[in-house]
Amino acid sequence: MDVVTDNIFSIQLALGVKALLNLSVIGLNWQYMHKSFMGYFCISLAFLDLVHIVNFSVIYWLTNFAILGFHITIYHIYLFLQISTHTYRQLALGVKALLNLSVIGLNWQYMHKSFMGYFCISLAFLDLVHIVNFSVIYWLTNFAILGFHITIYHIYLFLQISTHTYSILHWPVFIIAGLDSYWTFPFRPLSLTRKAVYAASLALVWISAIMYVFFISDYDSEDSFSTMEHHSFLLKSQCASLSLVVLAVITCVVLYCRSGFLSLFKSFRGGSYIEGSTSVFFYNLDLNEGYFKKPILTYIAVCFIGTWFPFVCLQLIILVFSTEVDPFLELNVPWLCFLNSFLIGAVYWHLNQDIVVLKQCEIPDGFCNWVFSPNPDCIKKASPDTTSVTVALIITP
Repeated sequence: MDVVTDNIFSIQLALGVKALLNLSVIGLNWQYMHKSFMGYFCISLAFLDLVHIVNFSVIYWLTNFAILGFHITIYHIYLFLQISTHTYRQLALGVKALLNLSVIGLNWQYMHKSFMGYFCISLAFLDLVHIVNFSVIYWLTNFAILGFHITIYHIYLFLQISTHTYSILHWPVFIIAGLDSYWTFPFRPLSLTRKAVYAASLALVWISAIMYVFFISDYDSEDSFSTMEHHSFLLKSQCASLSLVVLAVITCVVLYCRSGFLSLFKSFRGGSYIEGSTSVFFYNLDLNEGYFKKPILTYIAVCFIGTWFPFVCLQLIILVFSTEVDPFLELNVPWLCFLNSFLIGAVYWHLNQDIVVLKQCEIPDGFCNWVFSPNPDCIKKASPDTTSVTVALIITP
């Protein structure tokens, strides 16, 4: 009984901290909170969390009482918490599905031109199927289809299978997308053959992942009962290791191109300016460093980091504080688009393609603008005696 009491007290303390944090943020930003749907949702969430902490406190301290003939016990704390967990998890899955569809819709012209785009579309479709299935099972609670009995247990079963599957897909998708970018660079319009190859690759990736979960991994469907009791779906995902590798590469690039970055940072106090969503930076380019070394790598690094800086900071925070994220939520379209931009930049620098060629390509990236001007190699050929030149770096989303 002491263990149960301590557990309830820990839950109550965590909910209290969350409710206090919600109210503090809303109070400090009240002038903005009532001006959008997100603000209204934040207010409703804070109100519900406050109701929860009050209900749990009353039930916990009174322990055993009756209201209008309805007997209230400490069991109802777990019942209310279970209902809240179901609802919040369903909301999280719905928000993820909506986010995936929004990103794909805004970048549709780029999504169907690469393997990564095809995988993003398939992921968004499967997430949408999941949220529909989970909602139907959750609200109908107990029903039968073709003689097969469906209960709320199957939500946990399907979610656990999806979690195991998603947790092992980060590195395979990253490697296949990297090979696709390498083999198809410079990018050209998608042919029917490549579409067939992408479709076959998608089927192979998903089938292989599911087969691995059922026949090779330590997955056990009977563990879904224990998972259902503890509400935990946290597994060791590949996302952390992949994120660590990407951040390590970005750090090495920044250190290697530190002279170019220092010149760029100095330009903030110079004639650089920002107009709308377009940023223009003027800085001195040392042509003696060579086209095959720092100048073009500096272009690529600034373009990538300038576009994805908030996402890079988010990944850094997750790694530094060892934040646990459900693998089902970790594999999402924004994360895959981030990896896609990283791969395109890496492949472009590795192959040392002429910048003029990129202007005629259909680059499958809706976030980074990979068209740079001027070309350091062309400047060096046009003016052999020139050792440095002032260039303009334009960043547009």
